[in-house]
Amino acid sequence: MQASPAQMTSFNTAPALLHVGYIKTATTYLQHAIFNNPAFGMGLPGGTVSRGYLVDWFRSSDGYLFDPATVAAEMEALEAPLRAEGLLPVWSDETLLGDPLPRSYDGPAILEKLGRLERPMKVVITIRNQHDLVLSAYREYLKRNRHSLIDFIGTGEEPRSYRPILRPEFLFYDRVVEHWGRVFGADNLLVLPQEVLRNDPAAFLSRLTRFLGLPGAPPPPRETHNVGLGGTALRLARPLNALYLRSPLSQRRSGAERAVNKTLSLVNRLSPKALDRALDDRWKQQIEHRYRGIYEASNRRLAEQTGEDLAALGYPL
Repeated sequence: MQASPAQMTSFNTAPALLHVGYIKTATTYLQHAIFNNPAFGMGLPGGTVSRGYLVDWFRSSDGYLFDPATVAAEMEALEAPLRAEGLLPVWSDETLLGDPLPRSYDGPAILEKLGRLERPMKVVITIRNQHDLVLSAYREYLKRNRHSLIDFIGTGEEPRSYRPILRPEFLFYDRVVEHWGRVFGADNLLVLPQEVLRNDPAAFLSRLTRFLGLPGAPPPPRETHNVGLGGTALRLARPLNALYLRSPLSQRRSGAERAVNKTLSLVNRLSPKALDRALDDRWKQQIEHRYRGIYEASNRRLAEQTGEDLAALGYPL
């Protein structure tokens, strides 16, 4: 999509888009196929390493040393090449609301830092039926960890000060919408359910581009990213994950990790799909039992906040 001179002038000053999560809401697809695609009028500042800047600024750096003026200047400099091409800069990292997999519940602290930037930005929060998100998150967790599903979601009867890996309140979407809307303004906040992307990708993209003031775009590409293993392979991953450690200094995989991954890929190809479905069904039943009655009130408030028909999308209400 070639931007007109008027559009290019507009994009030079338009607020950048900030996509903050949640995890497991098709974020990898959005980052590769939509947010860094000139056909949709958008680009990631810094390209494929864009997320690294966000993690460095807001998650891994010492909060006492956070300098909002320096970060804002760095963001502006990284956005400049995109704006010169008539593209809207998109900052996207699904862990800015927090990441339960390493037990990082730092979303409020990140929001406070972002508010101190005093930069106009539009914010997109992608959500997903809590039960489905939990299952997907646990499947992701098992790629490198060993805990059982009960350890991951808890029982609701843990002793005081002991918490499950995924805290249930992390998925109270209404609280997040309220706080982020307070900082950035309700008119600058858009909530998009992953179910809309799955059921009607064109409608999802249309809602996004209207929110950003972008012109109409071609149909979104059909791509798959970060496809998970089946239940059989994931059950095997629990003991095999004890055979290696990944360095906290890089994403480089050791020989042991590569060997484990090859073994799991082979098991995934050869395992009966009926067995995979049976394991998934058992996990789903445990998740539904654990969260029965927990998210209904939050989702009803979210429906009021957003006008979204969550019942039609299958959310617990």
